[in-house]
Amino acid sequence: FGNKSITSTGNSDVFVGQFNTKGEFDWVANAGGSGDDYGHGVAILSDGDVVITGGFEQSADFGKIQLTTQGSSDAFAARIDGTTESFVWATQSEGSGSDRSARGFDVASWNDGTSAIAGYFRNNAQFGQTRLDEEVAGEGDGFMATMDATGAWLSPSSPVTSPVVDIPV
Repeated sequence: FGNKSITSTGNSDVFVGQFNTKGEFDWVANAGGSGDDYGHGVAILSDGDVVITGGFEQSADFGKIQLTTQGSSDAFAARIDGTTESFVWATQSEGSGSDRSARGFDVASWNDGTSAIAGYFRNNAQFGQTRLDEEVAGEGDGFMATMDATGAWLSPSSPVTSPVVDIPV
């Protein structure tokens, strides 16, 4: 990526990069651990910071921030400083599911830094103080959860019986 290279720390990792107005590569940031880690959604904030979402297995490092799953995999959201390419915060859903139990698929952000994550979970998922349980056991449900500019979970939706993959804004 321009003059910067990144190395995977496991099976697959997450990366996000930025190009300038001339189409030249500015920076790249990566995250991951020893398991399979996936990035699925990206949103750019009005200040140039970037919010990403996806899923990770076991544990994953987001710069100096380490997240560890409660089940086999958790959904994550992370904010990257658009100037320094460093992670500002990273947060996760928590749950007890197995077989890729949670994953974020899309993210939308507003000018005040609030973000919404849409994704999928199995068994249950915890967003801050709120726990969601599957409507139909073993089938998996979709979720949409919001967080403030610091990455603190605000409120998840009730489970929906099919994965939520797009957030209309």
